Amino acid sequence: MSSSRQLISSITIYLGLPIFICGTLGNLLNIRLLWRTRHNPCAFLFLALSFINCFILVY
Repeated sequence: MSSSRQLISSITIYLGLPIFICGTLGNLLNIRLLWRTRHNPCAFLFLALSFINCFILVY
């Protein structure tokens, strides 16, 4: 049980920051792209979801 907790802790430490950085960067790029091309409802929906995902990643 202890070794599995250590493994989970190590994975969280080493993969948490890259996932956070890639997720935030991807959402910011989506926001930048969709901010200019929101002529249809689908683009507006994806823009709103990108804002929400950034909020979730930060908090």
